[in-house]
Amino acid sequence: MEPYEFECKWIDKNDLWKTADEIRGRYWPEGILPVDTEKIAELVFEVEKVIKIIKSNNLTEFLKNDSDAVLSRVSPTLCKAFGISTDVIEKRVKREGLWPPKL
Repeated sequence: MEPYEFECKWIDKNDLWKTADEIRGRYWPEGILPVDTEKIAELVFEVEKVIKIIKSNNLTEFLKNDSDAVLSRVSPTLCKAFGISTDVIEKRVKREGLWPPKL
């Protein structure tokens, strides 16, 4: 099958949230998701710290000119938090439009 031949049913966003809530209720009834939220908070703090360093040292031009070099430097920290490889992090943040960051 070619990618352009792929078809799927449209699912309304509200239906997706309803299904997600049902799954959460079924598998995690205590309301605690199997995600280390403290680790994510640490990660957000680290990313914010890096952005402050970039801004305070006038490195935004460097980031714009060689964003891949900066990403390769921060991706090892990100991959540890999520238990995946640096390659996966680098591909994912680019695919999701998260990199380079909007400063």
